[in-house]
Amino acid sequence: MKFLKKFLREEKGSSLVIVMLAMVALLGSAAMVTDYGLLAAKRRALTTAADAAALAGAQELILNPGAGNQALEKAVEYAGVNGVEPQAVEASLSHGGRAVTVTVRDNVHYSFARVLGFFAGDVSSTATALTGTVSALTGVVPLTVVEQDFVKGQEYHLKSFPAGDLGPGNFGALALGGKGAANYKKNLSQGYQGQIKVGDILETEPGNMSNPTRAGFLERVNRCQDNCTFSNFKPGCPLLVYIPVIKQPTGQGRQEVEVVGFAAFFLNKNHPPKQGNQSIIRGWFVDTIVTGQIDDNAADYGITAVNLIR
Repeated sequence: MKFLKKFLREEKGSSLVIVMLAMVALLGSAAMVTDYGLLAAKRRALTTAADAAALAGAQELILNPGAGNQALEKAVEYAGVNGVEPQAVEASLSHGGRAVTVTVRDNVHYSFARVLGFFAGDVSSTATALTGTVSALTGVVPLTVVEQDFVKGQEYHLKSFPAGDLGPGNFGALALGGKGAANYKKNLSQGYQGQIKVGDILETEPGNMSNPTRAGFLERVNRCQDNCTFSNFKPGCPLLVYIPVIKQPTGQGRQEVEVVGFAAFFLNKNHPPKQGNQSIIRGWFVDTIVTGQIDDNAADYGITAVNLIR
């Protein structure tokens, strides 16, 4: 009888130990799932804030050259928009004043991990946005102009009549991703979805192509719902087009041309291309900022890129 009582007492003690160990394991699992999830969510939020702040600061460098302090203030402002207090933001210039680096910090107060002796975790994220001349783009339209000194706000013929600088049989059109009027019209309306780089060799698309030119142009114009103008347009406006700038060709008909840079033009919707010798696309030369590859050796035709490099 005494043996049985002793056995039961020992069993109860063992069960208590097992329960306690199970509770520790359960709390540890809860801490891993809940508190680690909070930590990961905060890290994602800080990454978004750091990226947005660095990009905003770098764009300010472009809009106001030499205004480094203003760029840093803009970076802190945008971090605040994403929920980061100013005292938790560090912003600095880097890469010879051509980039903005932003570090944001915060901490997470744990719930279940407190039982295990862990009360809070520090989280940080750093991003650097670099500015430079764009050297590669996606979404260009199948038009081109020969390299020259463009004047901001001046109107240019992007698709001409009679034949322009590309030689006999050419009116300013390019064959991007394929040949023919149907492909040209699609690219004029939607933009070519392949990437074009400085140094690429492209083919011209000979012929006047009045109907495809007018149809592609009007489709693009009709997508603008904001009454944009060349002096006041929203980012991504369909009337803002990017076109390759090429070296002066010397041949005629379908020929190869070399890309030396990229320029941006705002289409003149008030003078749409018509038929025959009035199949002309006009656009004003503008400066703009894009996301694209950067190359300091590329010719600068007004399109500046901002890239996250960290």
